[in-house]
Amino acid sequence: MEGLKVEWRKTNSDSETHSYSETVVHLYQDDAEVQQQDYHERAHFFTDQIQHGNFSLRLDNLRAEDEGEYICKVHSQEDHLFSTKIILKMDDCRSLLLHVSGLTVHSPSGPAIVRLGSSGVLPCYVDRRLLEQRRRVEWRRTDSEALVHLYQHGESRPEVQQQDYHDRAHFFTDQIQGHKVNIRN
Repeated sequence: MEGLKVEWRKTNSDSETHSYSETVVHLYQDDAEVQQQDYHERAHFFTDQIQHGNFSLRLDNLRAEDEGEYICKVHSQEDHLFSTKIILKMDDCRSLLLHVSGLTVHSPSGPAIVRLGSSGVLPCYVDRRLLEQRRRVEWRRTDSEALVHLYQHGESRPEVQQQDYHDRAHFFTDQIQGHKVNIRN
């Protein structure tokens, strides 16, 4: 895909110092790949699977330091297509548990367990049709996650929005081509 950019980032947070940072684990852009030094020769991106909507990342030789939150973001010509969040968490058996969340991403139904020192795939798949359509706009309340409005596959989807917003939330579909995604309540 022309203009495709895929970022895999790891969130680093320290509850004691209340510090937060992000590390670029792997970056794919313009058919070139860049990795953070700690992941050199351990992170493998499936470039041959991009055309199938597979943006997964395999981590080899998993370490305790790999525990944390990973985010996969996919962009195409400056449009943010989708993102997913994956959490690697160490359990009592010193295995890493993998939890996946993301609306447009196909993922396993439950957490996967991988052993330290082994390899694990951070899944990030998207249906090819979503890549071609590219337009999904959600308006949600931040205090309750209630869906105010959904625009998807070229149309507004009032049947899935929160009942309180029926006939009150209006999305300006005529301005989408200009990259404006306004809503009026």
